Formats: sequence, C-alpha cells, structure tokens
Amino acid sequence: MADGLKDNFAPHARALFKQIVDAVGFVHSKGVAHRDLKLENLFLAKDCVVKLADFGLMKAFAGPMGETLMTKCGTVNYMAPELHKEN
Repeated sequence: MADGLKDNFAPHARALFKQIVDAVGFVHSKGVAHRDLKLENLFLAKDCVVKLADFGLMKAFAGPMGETLMTKCGTVNYMAPELHKEN
C-alpha cells in the first residue's frame, strides 16, 4: 500500500476521490471525454497522488475538433445500465 494510507483511511479516501473528480474536471475543461474511467485506469503514485491514464478512447466534445458523442464505448462491465438499453 502507498505510504501514508495505513491507518484511518476515510480522510485519505476523500482526498483520493477529490483528486479523481479534479482530474476528470480538468480533462472536461479541455473539451475531452475520457470514456473509459475505471479503477484499472487510475494509478496511485508513492506520494498518494492519483494519475488518470489510458486515453485511448478519449474524444473531443468541444472546441474546433469537438463533436456530439453518440457512440457507446468503454468497458462493458463498467458502463451505466442505461447504455445497454435498446432505443
């Protein structure tokens, strides 16, 4: 386990979750959707800093290259149930 995460995990969990939300917010602020957020694409450095990885499915949704995102993609077991419904 990363240094500093041994005891009283709740404050650390909140801090880690905030880092994840901040990372996604940063990516979205650049007009990009990650489209494959899952535990396997989050890394934890020794200093307990979360790193968001694997932008292979990313897509611009804003800016000069932006487009409306209509394609279902990502890891099936991590997709929201409503994405599996037929229209």
